[in-house]
Formats: sequence, C-alpha cells, structure tokens
Amino acid sequence: MRFFTPQPGQVRAVEVATEVGAEVRRVSRGETPLVFLPYLDEFRQLPAAAVIAKSPGDTVPELLTVADCVSGYVIASGVDREAAVTRCEEIDKDIRLLTD
Repeated sequence: MRFFTPQPGQVRAVEVATEVGAEVRRVSRGETPLVFLPYLDEFRQLPAAAVIAKSPGDTVPELLTVADCVSGYVIASGVDREAAVTRCEEIDKDIRLLTD
C-alpha cells in the first residue's frame, strides 16, 4: 500500500493517466469517508486499485502523521513484496494531485 502524498495546499487538478492498469475510485466531492481506507474490502480480489479522496478545491494538509494521509491510496499485490511495491509505485506515478 502507498498513500498519495501531494504537496500541501489547495487541489487545482487531479490527473489520471489513460491506462492506469488498476481500478480507480474517487471519493465524491464533499464526502468524508467513515473509514480510513475507503473501498478496501471491495478491492480484496483485485490485483491493484486506487482511491482518490481529493477533488479540485479541496485542501491537502501538511503530512505530519498518518492521520494526514487523507488524499487517497494505492494498493497492489504481486508475486512477492518487491513486485507489489513496484506496482504501487507505477500506479502512483499515473495519478497526480496538483496543488497550489
């Protein structure tokens, strides 16, 4: 698992590559998930997935603790730990939260 770690500030755009190679879900604008990792149970059978929890106009806080990991996450499986980490890194590069 890898959390998105955009620069703190107001989100001006969210860019997702055309071919991410993972299921991508978005938390609806203005919605506060009731769990720390929304949709995690639904991703159980998928090899890779991502959740984008911020929309343009939202604020990204400074990353000081794990409680500040509120912009979303990527999760992936692999034949071993290194393969899963590499897959998360690839997906992370395909999803950009641009802030001011």
